[in-house]
Amino acid sequence: MLVYYKDLTNVVKRYLNESELQQLDKAYLFAKKAHEDQKRSSGEPFIHHPLAVTLNLAILKASLPTLVAGLLHDVVEDSDVTLEDIKTKFGDDIAFLVDGVTKINSFTNTSKTNAAFSSIKKVLLSGVSDVRVLIIKLCDRMHNIST
Repeated sequence: MLVYYKDLTNVVKRYLNESELQQLDKAYLFAKKAHEDQKRSSGEPFIHHPLAVTLNLAILKASLPTLVAGLLHDVVEDSDVTLEDIKTKFGDDIAFLVDGVTKINSFTNTSKTNAAFSSIKKVLLSGVSDVRVLIIKLCDRMHNIST
């Protein structure tokens, strides 16, 4: 099932105020632009994935920074957006969450197993200091498994 921004806003408008909704709009537009030419293996536009992840977070009544990080969780690894761009546009807290969820891609001379282990280790270590990282990653995995 494709998730659209309207699906997300129908849930979050129940608990976010107008200012927070505007910040979420900003993050959505940023993620949409970053993923504009990308498709999932199913052929659907990639933006539906971060929307689905964020909808799951919204159902849990996640905070605004968690929702924003859900929308942005793939932009660093799947586009030319840097973590510094996220920090500048959305702040340190959201950049920390996005970084915690982002896979480690800079491996040399390592096996896929070691790379996967290192990415899991990174998420777990980030999650120790902030459980929101684990929640975002679980929502991400849940959507990936269901598609």
